[in-house]
Amino acid sequence: MRVTVTADDAARGEMSLTEISAKVAPIPAVGDTPMLAFRRADGSNATLKDFHGRNTVVHFWASWCGPCKQQLPGLRRLRERYAANELSILGLSLDHDASAWQTALKHLDLSWPQGRLSAAADTGVSSVPAYWLLDPAGKIIAKAYDADELATAVAKRLK
Repeated sequence: MRVTVTADDAARGEMSLTEISAKVAPIPAVGDTPMLAFRRADGSNATLKDFHGRNTVVHFWASWCGPCKQQLPGLRRLRERYAANELSILGLSLDHDASAWQTALKHLDLSWPQGRLSAAADTGVSSVPAYWLLDPAGKIIAKAYDADELATAVAKRLK
């Protein structure tokens, strides 16, 4: 939204906006089945639907995010522990710069599928790292913001 403050508004120390209209889109919540599209590291297009059939952790991250990198060992342990229990992990980057994302992929040695979102706003994720746990039908059954919180949700789901 763009608002222009005129010299008269500044002189009065106030301005009034008679009508504001803005496009509003709902963000995915627990219980929803989000339909996110993304680009895979190889350049092909994909969606979350491609991951239906297994419980899936969606890991939202970015190449510039220090806490994202710090939480990778916990995510790797989670993958190792529950791989036999039909748990998949999908990394989705919120990077705007595709080359920074590709460089990070080479250096971080991420052994699970990776993608980059073109419209991160569709997720409602405003800070990273963030995690969604999806059931085999693709429904969000938990959201978490750190690897320990995620591990608890996965343990409950995959007892």
